[in-house]
Amino acid sequence: MVGSSYYLLEEYSKAIETWGVLLSSIPATQPIERKKIINNIALAYTALHQNSLALIKIEEGLQLPFSESNEKERREQIRLLSTKTVVELNGNSCISAKTSWDARNKFKQQDLSKCTSLITAQVLACGNAANNKREIIDSLLIGVGQEPNSFRDNTTEALSAIIEQAEKTFTDCYLGLRFNANNVKQVVLN
Repeated sequence: MVGSSYYLLEEYSKAIETWGVLLSSIPATQPIERKKIINNIALAYTALHQNSLALIKIEEGLQLPFSESNEKERREQIRLLSTKTVVELNGNSCISAKTSWDARNKFKQQDLSKCTSLITAQVLACGNAANNKREIIDSLLIGVGQEPNSFRDNTTEALSAIIEQAEKTFTDCYLGLRFNANNVKQVVLN
């Protein structure tokens, strides 16, 4: 809780330090707990724009054992792959982000949530993939809570408003992380 409090106060370095101490006390026989704390540390590094350190931590967590048939273990692996995708998007590593996102989705057993739909939009837009424009818009709409089939106004103003809403929603979903709106705007508004 102390690490989470520091994180919420945007004191990311203190959060990393606190979680690091906690991580050192968690035995290897508790991979779920270790993965959770490692993911928290990676998120804090990401909030500090230290993507290389975040990726090192994420890889450490991904290497811990897990069973696809164990819901809790699978969920933590999914969470780490989601964080890895966001970190790679921040570094404009489009191919790596798509690979991580595809690996994450392989483990997922239900539809994407609003929040994860916003990651999908960013992955699809990475690398200015204009052929994904409709799918990106649909992912944005789902992410902001609007039914894609009900969206009619494909104007620059309406699309810009959806992207603004996506940025706000993403910040609420993933505290400390930022929505990569530039790539999305390049594809959707052109």
